[in-house]
Amino acid sequence: MASGNRKEQAYCEIKGRILSGHYRPGEIFSESAMVADLGISRTPIREALVRLEQEGLIRVIPKCGVAVRTLTLTDLKALFEMRRVLEPYVIRRYGPDVPRAQLLDIWQEMTRAYTASDAQGQYDADARLHSLIYSTAQNPYIAKFVEQAVSENARIRALSGVLPARLTASYMEHKAIVDHLLAENWEAAARSMEQHLDIAYQQAVRKIL
Repeated sequence: MASGNRKEQAYCEIKGRILSGHYRPGEIFSESAMVADLGISRTPIREALVRLEQEGLIRVIPKCGVAVRTLTLTDLKALFEMRRVLEPYVIRRYGPDVPRAQLLDIWQEMTRAYTASDAQGQYDADARLHSLIYSTAQNPYIAKFVEQAVSENARIRALSGVLPARLTASYMEHKAIVDHLLAENWEAAARSMEQHLDIAYQQAVRKIL
């Protein structure tokens, strides 16, 4: 396998284990343990860890190993404050640019997952919907924030487990957003997004406390 592919594989494997909760917040892992766990050589793992530290998912502890960064209440507040500013703004400013066909595809995917009680499928569609909305801004700084926001949300879900009542509520919240987008009522869609993010923040706080 080419060097670039090994680096990407190591990055995806380690990040996947962090987001799934396999590597738990606060736990310390050595590079040697990761080599044995992943079956990948030390150099691509080391390069992947540099990238993950830059993304804020881990911290390197000299002469000790690597620790998955703990998600604090301060982190959550900062994350959702930014989301509450950015997502409604993007809808108000770029709502007409949201690709209707892609929006419908994602909504159908979310509906199928919800109907089948497929929590992971619903979460995946949820992340795709928010990313689609952000992407209409075509702003690299917003795109970078979105990647981190999606990762942090995945960590919250992995650490807290599935709450069936929240899946239903989340589905209805997204339905309101999508319905308003399809009706080209950008202000109503933005307000629905604000309400959704306020509820999501409250739920996230309960999960980590």
